[in-house]
Amino acid sequence: MQQFYLNSITDIENVFRKVLQDELLAFFANHISPKANTSPFEEPLLSKGQLAKELRITNPTLSELLHKNNIKYYKVGKRQKFKLSEVLEGINNKKK
Repeated sequence: MQQFYLNSITDIENVFRKVLQDELLAFFANHISPKANTSPFEEPLLSKGQLAKELRITNPTLSELLHKNNIKYYKVGKRQKFKLSEVLEGINNKKK
């Protein structure tokens, strides 16, 4: 343990700030991953049914939206899967 000789309130404040800063940096370094290192697979892939439920629309309306907006999808076996963010982006780009 390090010993400090504090001569004033300012010295106490400076030591406290340094200790707090070091502790916060250590905490965030160990518990929060930077956005640049996030995996592209973090966002879940949704089925058509899940996507329709998330968008609060019917399956036929979803099929129409997907067809009209040429939305990107992923093949998993014989099924189509979607990322919500990509679907929303595709719909919003079509509106512009």
